[in-house]
Amino acid sequence: MTISIQPLPNQVGAELPDLDLAQPLSNSVFDQVHQAYLDYGFIFIRGQQHISHQQYTGFAGRFDTLMAGYPQASGHQQENADYFDKNNNAARYEHPENPCIFIISNIKEQGRPIGLAKAGQYWHSDMYFIDRPAHSTTLFAQQIPPVGGDTLMMNMYQVYDALPETLRDRIDRLQIRLSYYRAWPHIYPTRAPMSEADRLNTPDVIHSLVPTHPQSRRKVLYLGALFSDANPGVEIVDLPYAEGRELYAELRDFALQPRFIYQHRWQVGDLLLMDNRCCMHSGTAWDDINHTRTLYRTTGIGARTGQIVTTDSGHVA
Repeated sequence: MTISIQPLPNQVGAELPDLDLAQPLSNSVFDQVHQAYLDYGFIFIRGQQHISHQQYTGFAGRFDTLMAGYPQASGHQQENADYFDKNNNAARYEHPENPCIFIISNIKEQGRPIGLAKAGQYWHSDMYFIDRPAHSTTLFAQQIPPVGGDTLMMNMYQVYDALPETLRDRIDRLQIRLSYYRAWPHIYPTRAPMSEADRLNTPDVIHSLVPTHPQSRRKVLYLGALFSDANPGVEIVDLPYAEGRELYAELRDFALQPRFIYQHRWQVGDLLLMDNRCCMHSGTAWDDINHTRTLYRTTGIGARTGQIVTTDSGHVA
């Protein structure tokens, strides 16, 4: 059996129609799905609302080993901080029947949020702020508002390939330092400040600015997140600070051209799979007072590709 692959108009990703994940995928069919994932970095399958959570994680788990819940600080610093101060064990937002499903939702039951409400409404690759960034991420639409709440996608292969050759040569061996705790108040202004324990558990990390994807063997631009000029959470470590900030802004602004961006307008039952090693994404706002939005998420455990910064030297530490 040969599956159908429909590239998106700007080639940012592809849709795989006619797949039914309630049915077992043979190794040959899965190999085609996996190759599409490697070729495009971002694929989606519609109409999967009938599958069970075991079938969902069974599919996601064929790409990577899945982590349970979401262990980073944002799970503890939701707007309902008083609740989590008293119920720390509930702060991971795990599906009650499947700990590999992390819930993104603005729904509250008996005053308790069932998921993280405003997740990732800025450009980023998942888990960019640790030395083992996520490999795959899936999002699975359960409840969708009538307007808004879309997910924006960007293919960083395309961005790198489109850079002027002189700029590619300039950045080829550079490194980027990312500081989650410095960036925190800029990307999450409505949340409580990061605790000292969370700050110590999330030290700065250094990544290659132009890594080679271990499976596709293609070079890719890895920025981790796209921060504003005012956000102190990023630094090009191999250049003087001001020069590095100017270069980062140039790369960020180049990446944000509309030709590199796809806007996914969710339908219930959509299952989106992204490769964080070569894609970035951003959630968008919606009327979360009058409408509900619930996505399930899985996260594939990544390889150690970053270097933890063990001292507080430098501009962003």
